[in-house]
Amino acid sequence: MSATVTDPGRVDVATPTRRTRLASLGVLGPILPIVAYFWFIHQYSVNVVYLDQWSDIALLNHWYHGTITLGDLWASHSDHRIFFPNLVVIALAQFTRFNVVVEEYLSGAILTAAAVLFIATHRRRARGSAANPSPSRPANRDPTDPGLRSDPAATPSRPRFRRNNSPRSR
Repeated sequence: MSATVTDPGRVDVATPTRRTRLASLGVLGPILPIVAYFWFIHQYSVNVVYLDQWSDIALLNHWYHGTITLGDLWASHSDHRIFFPNLVVIALAQFTRFNVVVEEYLSGAILTAAAVLFIATHRRRARGSAANPSPSRPANRDPTDPGLRSDPAATPSRPRFRRNNSPRSR
């Protein structure tokens, strides 16, 4: 394929090497921040409790002494409830002896999974299909279908309610 334009009305087509570069950029673009994120965790994280993780110490104290209750797991934490994160903290503390670095890696893995799901959902919506149309892209339908009325004059009119102009309504 030639990338030169001979006809002014013709659109320039990307060469195979250009497509390969664009595809590799499309693959490496999202992967580089993920690799950098995990590299920063590996390089700079320390196994030290920090800021609001100190509240986990009291939770783990109840866990280790066998006095934990549902109220301990459901307790308020700065205007919100963190029931499931408390369960994760207990599980990690049980299996890793409360190694905070493992918690940071798990947080990075969950963040990566959420980003992948977000991108996959966006691509699915952007593509759309006749079986599962996207709200931003209408399904491929027959324009003569009576269900598709783009002309406001073709839509049945609804009764309009007027204000009663009698002296009592004023």
